[in-house]
Amino acid sequence: MESEKKSGTFSFFMNYSWYKKYLLPGFVAQSVLIAGGYGTGRELVEYFSQYGPTGGLMGMGLTFILWAALFALSFEFARAFKAYDYRTFFEKLIGPFWFVYEIAFIVLLCIIMGVVGAASGSILRDYFGLPDMVGSGIFLVSVGFLTYSGSKAIEVALSWWSYVLYIVYIVFLYFAFTKFGHVISANFAEGTVNPGWQLGGFKYAFYNIAVTSTVLFSLNYLESRREAIISGITAAFICIVPAIFFY
Repeated sequence: MESEKKSGTFSFFMNYSWYKKYLLPGFVAQSVLIAGGYGTGRELVEYFSQYGPTGGLMGMGLTFILWAALFALSFEFARAFKAYDYRTFFEKLIGPFWFVYEIAFIVLLCIIMGVVGAASGSILRDYFGLPDMVGSGIFLVSVGFLTYSGSKAIEVALSWWSYVLYIVYIVFLYFAFTKFGHVISANFAEGTVNPGWQLGGFKYAFYNIAVTSTVLFSLNYLESRREAIISGITAAFICIVPAIFFY
């Protein structure tokens, strides 16, 4: 393992070059994807479940392939042009029309902040009886604090968040198979594949491709095309696995 500048106790993983190159971008992308809505399961129903158990998994497979290609290309583009922020990235990609993306991204960001803020308020209200504004306020303050703390703090925070998410999903999967394993097996044994799974996988992949711009800040550790391609494929895998667990 290649070690670099020593980090603190809670960021020990940042000591390793392989982690920052091959895992960190995927953890950042996964955190954004789940926070944006797929963690609730609603998007999985919309784009995968309606096509049957097997059809849904086939759609996820297509999404993974598309994400792997798009992430790999985007990561290499960012590395080659040293475009580690979305403005530089889109200036290199579409020239003077970069501001069109910025407008669309700001709108998307406002929607995501609204959805996640409302969800935070609802969760604290339902489980602790607190007013919605408390949960939403905690969420907004946390976002502001991480933004103020800088990219390194965001990298560490999203890494830990990904660890927690994976633990929760693995535990969820274990209990699901323990209690309903026979039902799950029977559903997949039917091999149901409803028409349209290809379109579902295609739409979901491109619907979420905007997440690429939120990962750019973590790509400055990449040093070669090979590393960028491997990192992109790994990021796609990290992003799709929780969806399969939750499915």
